[in-house]
Amino acid sequence: MQRERYLRMYDLHSWSGIALGLVIFIISFSGCLALFHNELQSWEDPAKRLPFDGTPTPIHNTLVNWLDEHRQANEQVSFVGFNYPTPQKPYYLASAYIQQAQGGQRNVVARWGAESGELIAAKSSGMSHWLYDFHRELMWPRALGGATVGRALVGAVGIMLFISIVSGILIHKKIIRELFTLRLQRQVRLKWQDAHKLIGTWGLPFFLMVAFTGAYLGIMTILTPIMGVVVMQGDTAKLTEVIGSGQIDASGTPASMYSVDAALHHRHPDGGQQPQSIFIHNWGD
Repeated sequence: MQRERYLRMYDLHSWSGIALGLVIFIISFSGCLALFHNELQSWEDPAKRLPFDGTPTPIHNTLVNWLDEHRQANEQVSFVGFNYPTPQKPYYLASAYIQQAQGGQRNVVARWGAESGELIAAKSSGMSHWLYDFHRELMWPRALGGATVGRALVGAVGIMLFISIVSGILIHKKIIRELFTLRLQRQVRLKWQDAHKLIGTWGLPFFLMVAFTGAYLGIMTILTPIMGVVVMQGDTAKLTEVIGSGQIDASGTPASMYSVDAALHHRHPDGGQQPQSIFIHNWGD
């Protein structure tokens, strides 16, 4: 009975590794490259190599004029996301959603140099962005579910990798001895087998971490909304209110907006940190 259980575990370990070996390799290899997406972006985008001494030029009036240029009559700026310059991204970044009179909305984005305040040409997503998305969601087609399905598939691969690792641990009864076994003078098959066990055993903490976090991040994209609906007993409106993603209604009373330059000088009461980004609902209201 014990031998049968061992053989079943051995088969599970072997077939899970064989069935998903290539997919795991593709996801892992793209993940290794995606780790350097910030460095790749600095190489791809000249704006990330602009000088920045830590004191950005005032930008509020420029932001106001930019929004006025893109907003037509009877249109409302429903949301503005605004990021302050950092050494990694030495420019202001603004993204706005404009509610159109006919009911739709459009998105506009702009960047301004931190020291010059001049408009920076838009930069399309490059190889770094493609690698990052491919690793997370396999660039899954929108017609087949898009990013949600893609991330779920990556999560499923992570689960299978986790199963393969755990089953491998269970079938290795002599795991301590195999940590130091490499029979270089034996058959080629034995040398590869020993190398497989050595790499797999010494890298267990890393492999377990990668498998678990990959499975968690992928599957949680599906489980989080389901758990939220269950917790709120099906009240999706209340769920939206709790997570803070609901649209705030405009009051209808025009008002001048607080200066984004003044907001930069606020400090956190405990740590003293400056704000990195701000979000504004219903600009001009």
